[in-house]
Amino acid sequence: MHIFKRKSLFTLIELIVAMSVLVVIMSGAITMFTATTKSTDLAKANVMMYENANMALDLMTSDIQSIYFGNNTPFWHWRPPDPATADWGEFSNELLAFISATTAPQNDESSSLHEVKYQLFYTTDKANSNYGWLRRSVTGNKNSNNNSNSNWNFTNSAIHIGFDNTVLASTSLTANSSSSSDYQKLIPYVTSLQFTCYGSSGTEIPAHDDINQDNSGYGLGPLTGSGLYPCSIQVDLTVMDKNSWNKWIDLDIANAANTVAFRQNNERTFSKMIHIGDRIP
Repeated sequence: MHIFKRKSLFTLIELIVAMSVLVVIMSGAITMFTATTKSTDLAKANVMMYENANMALDLMTSDIQSIYFGNNTPFWHWRPPDPATADWGEFSNELLAFISATTAPQNDESSSLHEVKYQLFYTTDKANSNYGWLRRSVTGNKNSNNNSNSNWNFTNSAIHIGFDNTVLASTSLTANSSSSSDYQKLIPYVTSLQFTCYGSSGTEIPAHDDINQDNSGYGLGPLTGSGLYPCSIQVDLTVMDKNSWNKWIDLDIANAANTVAFRQNNERTFSKMIHIGDRIP
């Protein structure tokens, strides 16, 4: 006599239930993984934003604290009432230009003193790959081949400052690169760069606001808005993280209604007061 034992098998309903449970578990795991990945990317973007801002401020602090105020040494803080009305092309944003014994020289052949300039690239085209870049220009008296650098001219007896040197051949500290080496990109995703200069009494020294390209109004000696060298300079650097920047650009290009609010909610301003001291020669 044969005895048949019933084998334990899954019914179709049991199999469907098991697969449904598995799908739910996998969906939850994928959702958690996606959220974790997004959080990680956001954290990395924020860390990069803070690192970029601190790096830029550290370099500006080093350059400004090593500033040189000598006889007829120019210092130029230029701020147009509106960059759009300045019509200085990519150089239309606020500018700080000075002579410094910078620790980051142009090359090993140069002397210790260099012309240093900081400016945010200006364009109304947010799709421009240069938009949002903080730039730095540093120019020494020698090129890397040890030849004299013709752009290094702040020691001329007749020093003027302005947009370029087409009007005055001895122009020093121009907004464009006619008195210096080309600007180099420093950090991206910058929405604003502002400088505020103060005298020894704590009174703000007004910036030049002339927007003519004829070098008018600029003469010899310590060249600031009030004819004084600053004793301290406050730097306000406003940046965004990469992810927020890209979304903001997309919103702006699409003319979305919440573009301004999105930028304001996602940008961060880093401020630093850089003390120079009373160095009037």
